[in-house]
Amino acid sequence: MKTGLFFDVPKEDPMYSKFEKHVLYWSRNPDKGSEFDKKTKDSNLEKISDSEFLRWLKSNNYDIFLGYDKEVYGHFAFEKQNDELHIFSFFRDKKYKGKGVFMQIAYDFLDNAIRREGISKVRISKGENEKAKKLLRIYSRKEEDLGIKVDIENGWIDLLK
Repeated sequence: MKTGLFFDVPKEDPMYSKFEKHVLYWSRNPDKGSEFDKKTKDSNLEKISDSEFLRWLKSNNYDIFLGYDKEVYGHFAFEKQNDELHIFSFFRDKKYKGKGVFMQIAYDFLDNAIRREGISKVRISKGENEKAKKLLRIYSRKEEDLGIKVDIENGWIDLLK
């Protein structure tokens, strides 16, 4: 499996159309009541074209970290705010449950965040989502190996670079 950021993929890449379809689906159908849902509804973004929506995502520092091969296996969608990445959606296709796909995407996402210049923290929800807490507990078991400090209750990961 490969991983990478959607906005780093050239449009000529044979997988681009699959990535674009995935990104548009998840971006246009956010979790109801989420901050991203509120932001997109308040901005009337459902009325603009797909290409305009993708430009809006990129210009507002949103991206999606994808796990893929011949298809998209899962993602971590986030917004960059100053020196922080705020995850607002993570997903793994049900077909790949129990195959380690989600955790590979999760660790690759974190590795990508650690290697990014100027990023010092990652936020996974606000500590309210049970799936996010579970992921944070998994990360916390490997704090020393990963070079991170996890605050499960508040949803923060400090990247100790």
